[in-house]
Amino acid sequence: MGRLKTPRLKLELDAYQLRKVRDMDDLLDYLFNPEKASLAKYWLRELKEYKRKGEPWTADNWLRFILWYLRAEFPEYLREFSEIYEYYEQLAATEDSNTTLRRKVEKKIKEIAEQQLEDMKAKGIDINDPDRPRTVWELYNTTRAHYNKMVTQLRLAGLVYKTNEAYGLSRDLKKILRDLEEIIEEFIAD
Repeated sequence: MGRLKTPRLKLELDAYQLRKVRDMDDLLDYLFNPEKASLAKYWLRELKEYKRKGEPWTADNWLRFILWYLRAEFPEYLREFSEIYEYYEQLAATEDSNTTLRRKVEKKIKEIAEQQLEDMKAKGIDINDPDRPRTVWELYNTTRAHYNKMVTQLRLAGLVYKTNEAYGLSRDLKKILRDLEEIIEEFIAD
């Protein structure tokens, strides 16, 4: 039986780049690639807003959040993602099962993506061309993968914690950095 690998946050310290960090957005730009940094900024703002309201941000919110993010971040697909988001909200009001809700929404996204591919073919665009416009399905899958990795990395960095299926903002990174500062000061003092 193979050894279970646990994810680790690998933080390369680049003193020159770290000097440019002036706020949380800069820190996220430092930690992530541009797409994940953008997603992290939206998500942390949402967690902060939920905290301000005194409400928990549960793991069940991921689909709503991703659909909202896609609608906000990709204005060229505003019509498509607005339609998908409205469909999600209609289903969420009546659907009890998150799995069923996700499957129905993903089926709708695939239907729209198939129509997008048909429209591309009609315009003479080679759908196998890697430089063609992405479909809503491709954007959704990429964003979903980035979301999962981003959440894991933020948890490992100590910026976010999870308890009882609810996420919250953490001060662990601040403590870790203070502890690191003390270690460096002790080493220099010796």
